[in-house]
Amino acid sequence: MPATTAPDLSAPPAPRQARILVVDDVAANVLVLSKMVKVLGYAPLSAPDGAKAIQVARQEQPDLILMDAMMPELDGIEATRILKGDALTRLIPIVMVTALSDAKSRQRAVDAGADDFVSKPVDSLELQIRIKALLAVKRTYDELEAARRRAADQDRLKTEFLSSVSHQLRTPLTAITSAARVLQKHGATSPESVEKFTPMIVEQCGRLTRLLDQVLDMARLEAGEVPWRDEVFDAAEVVSVVADVYRLVADEQGLQLAVVVRPMGPGEGLVRGDRDRITQVFVNLVTNALKFTPRGGAIRLAAARVGPEEAPRWGVQPQPGAGAVLLAVEDTGVGIAPQDQAIVFEKYRQIPDPSGTRPAGTGLGLSISKEIVERHGGRIGLRSEPGRGSRFTVVLPEAPPGARR
Repeated sequence: MPATTAPDLSAPPAPRQARILVVDDVAANVLVLSKMVKVLGYAPLSAPDGAKAIQVARQEQPDLILMDAMMPELDGIEATRILKGDALTRLIPIVMVTALSDAKSRQRAVDAGADDFVSKPVDSLELQIRIKALLAVKRTYDELEAARRRAADQDRLKTEFLSSVSHQLRTPLTAITSAARVLQKHGATSPESVEKFTPMIVEQCGRLTRLLDQVLDMARLEAGEVPWRDEVFDAAEVVSVVADVYRLVADEQGLQLAVVVRPMGPGEGLVRGDRDRITQVFVNLVTNALKFTPRGGAIRLAAARVGPEEAPRWGVQPQPGAGAVLLAVEDTGVGIAPQDQAIVFEKYRQIPDPSGTRPAGTGLGLSISKEIVERHGGRIGLRSEPGRGSRFTVVLPEAPPGARR
């Protein structure tokens, strides 16, 4: 597996420079307006006529269009009408750049969908004011549209998820019912049946409980009904306790399980929050590692501390005088494909399994873990390579000096 020193917690990329399409049949006008646009801090695009403007707008999706009103063949007003009637381009603000002053021509432009006007010769300050105002409106429209799409996507994913969970709930219920009927019929006279089917019932009841617990956990988190304890605890100790609990399971599966805790000074490595919830995060991560690591593989749990000067690099902002605690679960399992790494923490999403051989689950464990970690002011990251394993890193802000025990 590739060497990993930090999770992928880099800062988001800088906002994209707004692009403005300048449309005019006079090359000199295009040159002047494009220069103005560039001086104002935007990226100019250009088109020599209305037909070309429509083509460029559909392909490039500019943030705003400066459209000359009077052009041969397809004029700016008709080009505006076509653009505003197209679902791909209807939300792009269009400013008519025109020498027309009569009310009838301006009304035609408004009816076609023009958002504003700038008179020739164009004043740079006036242009700047109108561009800024319309770009602000477009950002609002874009945010609303993105929110609408996310909501629709979440509704679709939730419906698919409920269908999947319903199927997964029926599987253990069917096994439990079948085993119970056999015991009901033959249990009293067949010790072999009791020996065979009792462990099956216990195992399937446990599976059913885990499925229901995760569904209920996510519902409570979404509703804001999860009670959060406020205590100061040793994060590395949580990792060690979880390792001890699952060491026997790892042995039974033929896996090596190791714990590496970097030495910390007195009072260091303490976290303020809900110990039980952070434990739940590491139970989720370790059970995933056990699930996806084949016999003969290895799982490693690690804990370390970084000082106040290094903490921001890991994506957290602790209080003055405090550092950050780094906790990791690393395995040599099947790994996660690059295209799937972006969705593993999303609610109601499950990584596709074309082979059909992966153990079934709700797919909620990692999204619940993310919610818990972020509730503690932390970050969770993933590095993985198919066939070479995965490394999940949890970064938590250290408790401030005054809160340490």
